[in-house]
Amino acid sequence: MMEIENNHNAEPFEPNGVRDLATNNKDIQSFKNISPEDMKLVQVEYDKLREVIKQLDENVSDLLQAQENKFLVAYKNHARKITTDFTKLQAEIEGKEHAIQNHAYVKELEEERDWYKKEALHLDSMLTKSKSNEHSFREKVQQLEQDKEWLSNQLKELLKEKKELISTLESNESVCKT
Repeated sequence: MMEIENNHNAEPFEPNGVRDLATNNKDIQSFKNISPEDMKLVQVEYDKLREVIKQLDENVSDLLQAQENKFLVAYKNHARKITTDFTKLQAEIEGKEHAIQNHAYVKELEEERDWYKKEALHLDSMLTKSKSNEHSFREKVQQLEQDKEWLSNQLKELLKEKKELISTLESNESVCKT
C-alpha cells in the first residue's frame, strides 16, 4: 500500500516571502502596522486549516490501512478454508477412486467439480473488485493531496492580497489625513 507521508517535524508553513520580508528593514515597518489581533486571527485560522488537513490525511491513511487489513484477513481466512477444503477433497478422492462403480457417483463428482470451478471464478472476481477498490482509494488519496496543495496556494494568494489591501488602506488613510 502506498505510504502517505506525515511530516510531523516540519516547520510551520509560511507563505512565500514572509520570512524574507520580515528580515528586510523597509518591510518590517509595514508589518508593524498590522494589528496583533489581525495577526493572531490569521495564525489561528491558519492553525485550524493545518489541523484539518492533518486530520484528513491521518483519517485517509487510517481508512486505507483498515480496509487493507480487513481485506487481508478475509483473504487469508478464505484461503485457509479453501486449503482445508482442498485437502479434505483430495483425501476423499483418493479414498473413493477405488469405489467408483456407477455413473450417478461420477455425475455427483462432476457437479462438485463444477461448483468448485464456479467458486474459484467468484473468488477471482472478488479479488479483482478489491484491487479496483484499492486503486480508487489511491486515486482519492492523490486527489486529496492535490486539493491540499490547491488550498495551500489559495491561502498564499489570500495572504498576499491582504497585504496589498492593507498597504492600499494605509496609503488611503495617509491621503485622507492630509
